[in-house]
Amino acid sequence: MEKDKTLLELTDQKPDDNSGSRSGNRFGYQINWALKRLLELEELGRDYIIIMDYHEDVIMLDSSSNVENIDFYQIKSKRMDYWLLTQLTEGGEAANEDGTNKLSILGKLLKNSNRFSKARYFFFVTDTFFSPNIIKPGSRDGSILSLSSFKDTNQNTTKEAIRKQLKDVPDDVWDRVYFLQKQLSVENYRNELVGAITRFFEKKLPDVDIKASTFYDAVIGELDEKQSFEDPIKETDILTTRKSFKHDDFKRYLDGLINFESYDQKCDRIFSDIIPEISKKEMPLKRKMYFKDLLYNRIKADYHNYSNSELIQLKGIIKKLTSMVEFMEDEDATEWSAANKVLKEINKTYNNYMGYEDDYILALILLDYA
Repeated sequence: MEKDKTLLELTDQKPDDNSGSRSGNRFGYQINWALKRLLELEELGRDYIIIMDYHEDVIMLDSSSNVENIDFYQIKSKRMDYWLLTQLTEGGEAANEDGTNKLSILGKLLKNSNRFSKARYFFFVTDTFFSPNIIKPGSRDGSILSLSSFKDTNQNTTKEAIRKQLKDVPDDVWDRVYFLQKQLSVENYRNELVGAITRFFEKKLPDVDIKASTFYDAVIGELDEKQSFEDPIKETDILTTRKSFKHDDFKRYLDGLINFESYDQKCDRIFSDIIPEISKKEMPLKRKMYFKDLLYNRIKADYHNYSNSELIQLKGIIKKLTSMVEFMEDEDATEWSAANKVLKEINKTYNNYMGYEDDYILALILLDYA
């Protein structure tokens, strides 16, 4: 499998530097930016493996099963001072044994271009901006800059400096280098990310019963543990368990942190308050047991699945209609009769291409009333 080949390639080569979390706040910024990128990938529905502080500050594999590309991220904070390209290309004064100069920030990043067969993009990530004096006028306002966004003299100087540091730079590497400016604030990244998680939940998981701050603390703690692991990595299993965070890990954290007790409480209320009010003709024992299985098992497994966009849409329609029908009902109305009215409205307009049965939709409606 391509994943195994790629992971083996990553473990076979020893990283040049693996300083762990001892550098304090700089590593806190790296971890938080990694979570920012992780949320972006989750919102796009992408698969991934993120590897912390191994060969580079952050590296991203584009799949957890069939890797096609690896992207490398060098992350530096500067606290509002402008960056110059020369600051990224300055190497040490002493030369290496092969005559090349010591590697600079950008040199270390681009060294990965000829070390790994799946290497794709190379990103320099920072909290501030590059000096507008070195950027072409039409490119100054973007958060993403390519090397071609800089003035020609600055591009040429950068290329010359890197070629003195690296003997074999692929000809096309310059088209795969990007600079992400004005990313997270160093002073306020926690609040920014809690806000981003809140928006993610509102868009993808509107019914979750978990605080964004709780989820933030849990995932940041896990990423910190991955980054801080400093033992030698000689096996791919150690790389994937001790230094990596995967798409499935994100889903596992959601499942573990979501308060399913509140969901069960809604189900309990349906069976203690709503179902007993329904006549035996409409709700015989067989149907009642079917509803119980729907609510406590089948729907529960689906209810917080943020990747099920169709179910999210249906729950949104239900929420809108239940609030409208509530005021249209007379004094003798019950939640069951209101739920059936909502179902009729849904069946008139909802394109049920997933084939949800009426009782499944009724159960969702009752959860909203509960």
